[in-house]
Amino acid sequence: MTSTVPTGEPDKIHLGDTVTWEVSESDYPAPGYLVKYTFAALAGGHQVTVSCTGDGSTHTLLIASDEWAGWVEGVYLWRRFADDDAATPEITTLGTGRLTVADPLTSAEDRQQWLERVIAALEAHIEGRAVDAELSVSVAPPGGVSRTVSMLTMQELIQARDGFKEELRQLLQADELAQGKSAKRIYVQM
Repeated sequence: MTSTVPTGEPDKIHLGDTVTWEVSESDYPAPGYLVKYTFAALAGGHQVTVSCTGDGSTHTLLIASDEWAGWVEGVYLWRRFADDDAATPEITTLGTGRLTVADPLTSAEDRQQWLERVIAALEAHIEGRAVDAELSVSVAPPGGVSRTVSMLTMQELIQARDGFKEELRQLLQADELAQGKSAKRIYVQM
């Protein structure tokens, strides 16, 4: 059975799935240009660049089911760009956005509880009132590896907190929409 490759970036993908989509970039045709995507976890800790295969103006991204090492559940920012692949590359940003990477084996409720616990631990440490249990929570700051809250710099604490708050806001908003409620803006304060 042949399936049609979706056009454009999805809003949500699942860990472990084979994911593919295509984009048309008539100003940056293959083979003269290589279109790539960089994905960066909003909460930090993981960034990856994936190259598309090109056929004229059509560029197809493929993330195979065995290429998910290092990816984590959460919100990712993405950047699509063209690279002329020359010795001195000419790089042009073609688009940016965000998508959610979901683990189909965990529930949104579990993720919400975890996010609330992590945000509380980060805020307690930022405010100087954290107890041992909060200081031992592990998080991954932007561009870093997983470390306990007590080992993060103030900048990493704030970036991680803000990233997790945004993810929690999106999770709560998605839950409201799934229940048929209005798409109102949800603010999170811990």
